[in-house]
Amino acid sequence: MKNIQSLLYLTPKATYYNTKEEVISEGLNLHNDLFAKDRELYTYLLYFRNSTYYARSLMVDRLLSNSLNKDENKDILAMDPIRLEIEDKLILHTLFNINITHALKLLLRLKDQRVNNKRTSNVILGFLFKRGNLDFIAIKYRNKIKDLLVHALGLSTVNAILDKTPKGMNKYNKFIRVYGNPYDLEVVEFVFGKEKEYKSKYLNEYIKVKKAFETKQYFDLTQMSTCLPYEVLLGFNNFYKRNIPITSLISNGNLSEKQKIQLQNTVKRHSNNTIELKIDLTKYSILELYKYMYSKEDISEKEILDCLEIINKKAQELKERVKQDFIVDLEKTAIILDCSHSNFGSDESKLHPLYKNLTLAKVLGVEDKLILIGGQRDSLGRIIPCGDTNLSKGLLEAAKKGVSEVLVLSDGFENVGNFDSVYNQLKKIGYNMNVVHFNPVFSPKNFSFKTLSDDIATVPYLDEKDIENLILYYLMNTNTKKFKEIMRERIVKELIS
Repeated sequence: MKNIQSLLYLTPKATYYNTKEEVISEGLNLHNDLFAKDRELYTYLLYFRNSTYYARSLMVDRLLSNSLNKDENKDILAMDPIRLEIEDKLILHTLFNINITHALKLLLRLKDQRVNNKRTSNVILGFLFKRGNLDFIAIKYRNKIKDLLVHALGLSTVNAILDKTPKGMNKYNKFIRVYGNPYDLEVVEFVFGKEKEYKSKYLNEYIKVKKAFETKQYFDLTQMSTCLPYEVLLGFNNFYKRNIPITSLISNGNLSEKQKIQLQNTVKRHSNNTIELKIDLTKYSILELYKYMYSKEDISEKEILDCLEIINKKAQELKERVKQDFIVDLEKTAIILDCSHSNFGSDESKLHPLYKNLTLAKVLGVEDKLILIGGQRDSLGRIIPCGDTNLSKGLLEAAKKGVSEVLVLSDGFENVGNFDSVYNQLKKIGYNMNVVHFNPVFSPKNFSFKTLSDDIATVPYLDEKDIENLILYYLMNTNTKKFKEIMRERIVKELIS
């Protein structure tokens, strides 16, 4: 295995260089190999919040479907009794640190794959009822929560709880009430279709609005807002065929900040540019801001300048946090930024390599030492990928600047020049520079990251958050014993003690 960190970024999508099927097949092989080789190290990967949903789902699948409670794993628990608690805490940790849609989807995968044991039930119930916002989540994910409750408790137990029989209430107290959620029983009743006066404002609002749509006496959404999510209103509108304009549903429903960016173009198109969602750009990451700059259909030059101002501030703050522990001296560093044609990515991940490269360049670099490879500016000043990948030319330009450190932000696929040869020639004539390659894209072959040279470290990354974990990633691949010691200490301190 060339880079354990690769496992964190598995996404079942095609890239510019490889098909979706190749990515899935090779990614699964990587996960299976590490799980079989070192279950403890594999488990600790769940600690990292910057891995993809798909990668986390594979990790959770393996840990729960191959439970430590099985006879074949009894030696592990005999030698390390706390391992079971560590795994369960990390599973809950990862569920609480991905968006709710992905978390529920991950848990429902366990149901579909018939992973049904006491550990799985405890994970499902803990995830649902430890949440302070379960009543809000239930109005949007009613059927998914219903399915999970049946999987965790069994239909007979659920029915006994709904009927409030002595047996049912004993089960409720044992499996649900222990988490102390103030709306736990109300949520159970709600997802199984009981309509009554609820204490939860969200559950009450759902019942009220549903009845209004049913009876055609629904309120005018152009005049008043609701705490219900936009998707719920859209579902009512479609089901009852009420033909309320989509702009009214979006503008007056409850939207997350991420949804506002996603739906901005839709609102403007359906309102003939008369309605625009108010977006707080400061709440987005650097990478998300770059996405916004490129995806908004009628973005103005002023909006781009506003985004860049926020990006610059966020980048400087992050740079100050990491520069003391970074792998090179950033003040003595040139950055080669690959903006060639391959940065378009695939249809499924359009421009994602460019977003990642721009993000890292902004955090790590300074303008006077930035070397662009390929790319051209559009009328608004945005870099558009184009041209060949000639990283060798960039290395020679870096040498002319007299820097001692060079960071290369690229997928590593050269179609012009030979970076490795030029690098070795520079060393032969006495020009020694430390080069580090940051790669945002998986290789199509063995799901490693394409490297530029055997003598140059290649660091995979997803976005700016990865910079803060570079030391751990380095140890993960060079000193697994030390990595596991540090991770265990962190996990026990943060999640168990």
